[in-house]
Amino acid sequence: MTSLKTTVIALSLACLPLAVSADPTHDQLVGTWYAIDYDGSNETTKQLVKRMDDHTYVATSITCTGMILTWVEREMGTWQLEKSSLIDKPETQENYNGTKALDPTSSVTYTDVSFQNNALSYKNANETRLEYKPVDSFFRMGCRSLSTIN
Repeated sequence: MTSLKTTVIALSLACLPLAVSADPTHDQLVGTWYAIDYDGSNETTKQLVKRMDDHTYVATSITCTGMILTWVEREMGTWQLEKSSLIDKPETQENYNGTKALDPTSSVTYTDVSFQNNALSYKNANETRLEYKPVDSFFRMGCRSLSTIN
């Protein structure tokens, strides 16, 4: 009888879906997110994106060659979520060359947006999957510490 119960339970569990995938919600995307992109050589790009409840965002990117800061850029704009697509509409960009207003008709669409295991991920136009981890609003980026967030 125990063997029969074990078999029935095993078959029941085998029929269950492994993960239920649903489109992410606005509330899941609100917050501060951090990602690191290693290019395979000595260059690393770190990005900190703060998505606010009013559909605005600020994205700060730094590029490090080894432990030397080589580029800093900040982008501000608006965002919206449409099913499993995230659409950023950048309005202003700041970098070493100054501040400039961007084309108001331009947008960047990320596809296959998902929220799993406390991480936000999506694909860019090159079909590269980007993964962001949540961090608190006091998180600081720099080139000296290149470790990933767990």
